[in-house]
Amino acid sequence: MVSVGWSLPPPEEEVEVLRRRLGTVSSDSAVGLLEQAEAMWESLRNFPERRSQYGNLAADLSRAYRLQADYDQAATKAEIAIEVGRTLDEAKLEALGHNALGGVYWRRGDYALVWREWLAALSLRESVGDEAGIAATYSNMGILLDEQGDYPGALDYYTRALEIDRRIGSDTLEIAATINNIGTVHQVLEDYGLALRHYRESLALRESESDERGIATSLTNIGSALKMVGDFDAARAAFDRALKIRRKASDMRGIASTLAELGS
Repeated sequence: MVSVGWSLPPPEEEVEVLRRRLGTVSSDSAVGLLEQAEAMWESLRNFPERRSQYGNLAADLSRAYRLQADYDQAATKAEIAIEVGRTLDEAKLEALGHNALGGVYWRRGDYALVWREWLAALSLRESVGDEAGIAATYSNMGILLDEQGDYPGALDYYTRALEIDRRIGSDTLEIAATINNIGTVHQVLEDYGLALRHYRESLALRESESDERGIATSLTNIGSALKMVGDFDAARAAFDRALKIRRKASDMRGIASTLAELGS
């Protein structure tokens, strides 16, 4: 545990390690890590030369609090990140704050404010040529439109994000997630051939990274699409494989999802 009120700032490497851990945290594993991150964040407050890390960690904390449904804390941390980024003239940091605040409004169901924040993030990222950030914003917009039932709009933003991510060589699992999302839109639009093509491409990428949770998701989606075209034997095989992976990981929510598909 990091103590508050240090006479020296915490080592930069320790802060970055903690930020990476926060970036992969789930709602189930956030509580203990949040306490540690809060203590480190508070210690950074006392060192003006570390304001950039202070702001970036605030954005990371905002996401973690959002996962815990603590939306007031999530909004406060996002607003701090925005203000620090603006003060330091760091467009990427300011954009992170707007992106995080948009996520809070999304959870609260205020979609007009979501778009306001994400458009602000997009504008900042475009102003400094942050292509990875632009792609992330496009992907977020696609997910939001997908949830709202605007499938052509979602497909447009997903495709824009994928084009950038492929060009700049983004993380393989990020690319796989976007390809999977494109597949789900094609399935909703009842183009099962295109859905299967994207699901299988996503599966191959996830297998290359040994991403078992992602593999199980892709297999369940493949099974769902195969079921819709009447290939029940292949669908059942995909569901069985997904179920085996999810049982091994004790992923109860995933098990329930795959069992429902298998039952159908």
